[in-house]
Amino acid sequence: MHFSHPTLPRIINIGTFDSQNFFPADTCDTEPRVVDRFEIEFYTASSGLVRVDGLEYPISRGGILCSKPGQQRSSRLPFRCYYIYLQNDKGAFCQMLRKCPDMLAASDIRAYISLFDRMIHAFYSPFEGSDILLCSQLAELLYYIYVDAQRCKRQVRLPGRTDNRVVASAIQFIHENYKKPIELKDIAQHVNLSPIYFHKIFSTLMDQSPRRYLLETRMATAKRLLLTTDLPLSAVADESGFSSQAYFNYTFKQQTGQTPGQYRRHLGRKDRI
Repeated sequence: MHFSHPTLPRIINIGTFDSQNFFPADTCDTEPRVVDRFEIEFYTASSGLVRVDGLEYPISRGGILCSKPGQQRSSRLPFRCYYIYLQNDKGAFCQMLRKCPDMLAASDIRAYISLFDRMIHAFYSPFEGSDILLCSQLAELLYYIYVDAQRCKRQVRLPGRTDNRVVASAIQFIHENYKKPIELKDIAQHVNLSPIYFHKIFSTLMDQSPRRYLLETRMATAKRLLLTTDLPLSAVADESGFSSQAYFNYTFKQQTGQTPGQYRRHLGRKDRI
């Protein structure tokens, strides 16, 4: 039995790609082509670049390309990624994808990697019912993309490619270092700008301060760990980048209105309904 959700686009293909397995040269460009489906690529290494309708986007680990039917794209190799190709239809999910920036940054790189691995396993699974599981995973992926697109859309749509690259580099630095006690000056130093000027650029493009973005990244990680693991609260605090469990408890309640323990118990009750 083949199961499909009436509003989800059909998955044409999904897998992993390493250009060096096919193009051994260190650097080369692919020929431009017109996209006839939705092509989502999640990059697992910082190398190469992609061109979409004449705009160039350097590839960073955790970057997500969302190219749409009718766009012209090409790439500069090498790069490594997960990919998923979706049919072009008029459903609500495809309309959402059409509004996404062409390139955005993942807020939780490990969550995307885990989800893609599970989706590949379900896509090629011979067992009955795996299609149902795959539908739920595709919905989860589209949710991740939607949330990250809302965070990144202003960055991509505003003019000024240099500023966009500065913010993209800062976001990547935050995602890779949020567990550490980083501050504004550390992020600004990474992009070779003064803290004041960097704060202005980031806040303008992202509609929030670097400090707020860092906090949201840590909060998203904490919520995911509370939901998907049985780690003690002290370990959740450490994995999420909070300096102590006491500060984690205080910040979490300030942001959500619940303590981490209450949040976990509340989710547990919901899961059993």
